[in-house]
This record gives sequence, structure tokens and C-alpha cells, in this order.
Amino acid sequence: MTPMQEFIDYQAECQTLYNAYTSCGATCSLGQYCVSHGCNMSVCNTCLTQIQWAVHPLFTYSCQKITYHYVLRFLNRFASEIAYAMWNYKFGNIQKYNVVSLGCGPGSEIYGLIKALRKRNPNIVLDYQGYDTNKIWKDVQSISKSKLSNTGHHIVFHDKDMFTDFIDFHDKKVDLLVLNYILSDAQKFNDKSHIDSFLADLAWFIISNDVRNILFNDNNYYGTDGGYDSGVQLMLRLIEKLKSWGVSLTDQYRRFPFDPKRGNQRWLAYNSWKLAFPLLPNNKLDKNVRNCWSKQILIHLNK
Repeated sequence: MTPMQEFIDYQAECQTLYNAYTSCGATCSLGQYCVSHGCNMSVCNTCLTQIQWAVHPLFTYSCQKITYHYVLRFLNRFASEIAYAMWNYKFGNIQKYNVVSLGCGPGSEIYGLIKALRKRNPNIVLDYQGYDTNKIWKDVQSISKSKLSNTGHHIVFHDKDMFTDFIDFHDKKVDLLVLNYILSDAQKFNDKSHIDSFLADLAWFIISNDVRNILFNDNNYYGTDGGYDSGVQLMLRLIEKLKSWGVSLTDQYRRFPFDPKRGNQRWLAYNSWKLAFPLLPNNKLDKNVRNCWSKQILIHLNK
């Protein structure tokens, strides 16, 4: 398949901006956390490790440079995982596909969706709304929109609360709700009571906005059955919440090769874990994330 030029151009511009970024110095939004923890100024590794691996992170994405770092490190893996999930999806005889993404960050799922559409049905127009209240992503979101401006797809990012400020589609339905590495973040940054409230809001959003399908793509850590310790466990709680509210649904569970089966679900393995997009030349930030490595849960709401 022909490489997706928009994807390559997006990463290349972020690489240029990352390399040209000057030292944060005294203006560091995190009080020079990097320097005080054994890292050089404006090298994002230590801050990224704190955000993604600390049991209770001290901060979230707060620096412009770390957004470029994030794109260069994770965009290929996350977009590729979405492409795998959607390559066998039955789009049907439609002209437009309405997608909402919660906690979208740079919107990596857009590229996986467009790649799948080009393979399955290039005549379908993607109508995408990404919601993320963290305004630090605005620059990389704008770059992405610019690179995709000639594709014919409709891409919009909102720095609003999706639960209170959702902008409905003209045809009043959501074909797909994407939860792309958002539930694991919710698990880390909230206590149990806030997680329960968040999942209740999410379930209500799904019911009240005629969501037809949900795609959960997140860390492959399974967690403890019935616990609050992983994105997978939060997704399983969401499923039970929807069922308790009378929603009829069909669920599928997928994993990539070499990820062991966990839990009582029937985790179906993909045949490959290779990335769906080409590697960006001279990008050293994607080292050790050059394979797909997520767990996925696909939900169809029976109407």
C-alpha cells in the first residue's frame, strides 16, 4: 500500500520543531523537573516517564516540546493499532462516518482511520471531532489539520468538556467513539470515586448521543479482575455499566502477538504486530516502540 504522505509530513514537521526548540530555562512550566531528576534541560524523557509510568503522576502534559516528542515517539504505534482495528470493519453503504475521540491529544487515531478508509472504501468522508481539555495540544493539532486539509475529510479539535459541550453531528448519531489510551490515564490521575463518576458520565454520553460503536485501544496491561488498576479494567466496568442501564451490546477482544492471554475474555490475536506506517528517517525517539502492542475492545451497540 502506498505510504500515507500526510502522516510522513506531519511527523517531519514535528521533528523540525522539536530539533529547533530552545531550552525552556526559567520559563519551564514544570519548575525544571527534568534538571532536578537527573535529566538535561528540555529533554523530555524524564517528564514523559513521570506522566506515563508513575503510579500517581505529579503532572500531565504541560510543555510544548513534549507534544512534539509524543508525536515522534508514539504516533506511528497508536495510529497503526487503530488501523489494525478498522481494517476489517464493516462500514456498509454510507457516505460519511462520524467519529468522536475523548482525550484525543494529537489525534493519532485519525491517521489509522483514514488509512483504513482508503483501503476499504475511499469514498467515505471521515467527520471527526476530537475533544481534549488540555490546550497544550493545540499546536500539534493545528499541524495535523493542515497536513490533512486536502484529503476531503472533516477534522475538528475542541478544547472543551465533551460531556457538557458536545457539538452534535447533523445526522444526530456517532458511528464510532474512540477511547485511545484515555482510560489508562483516567485510572492514574483519579481516585475510585472520581473514576466511577467519570464512567457514569461516559455511559450516559454513549446512550444519550446515539453512539453505535466504541473502540477501546490502550495499554496491554490487564490489571486485576474487578479492580481499578488498568485501562482494560475501566473498560470492563464501562461495559457492565452500560449493561446495567439496559444497553444490549456485542463485544470483541483483540490483542497483538506475544501478548499473553489474560482474564476470562476471548482475546483474539492479530497475525502481525508490524507498524502500518513507515518509520520517519533519523527519528531516534521511537526506539523500542516500533511494534503494535495494545489491547483492544470493540463494542457494537445493538439498536
